[in-house]
Amino acid sequence: MSGNAMALTVGVVDAASTPATSRVPVNLRVHCESGLVGVLPEVMTFSATTTVGNWVLGTVRVSINGLPAINTVSAGTGYNASGVPTGPLRVQQPSTRLSAT
Repeated sequence: MSGNAMALTVGVVDAASTPATSRVPVNLRVHCESGLVGVLPEVMTFSATTTVGNWVLGTVRVSINGLPAINTVSAGTGYNASGVPTGPLRVQQPSTRLSAT
């Protein structure tokens, strides 16, 4: 399924719609108009109930350095400090120019 790619850290939100505060970038080569394109092994950090988030499903046909890219239909899970899942992650502000399937 096609969707626009994730590049902005604050464009990712947790189940409570809290934006991410930072991420550990894995891709340092592929840029779009708003920053580095996200890939599957990146860890997102939050400042609210959810403390960290991991992506579990990325794109099927688009990879960056052999890693699936993250787009609006990618799936991720947020966890609190105790390691209990807090809900899904979602890309709320994707790139307006870059689409990935």
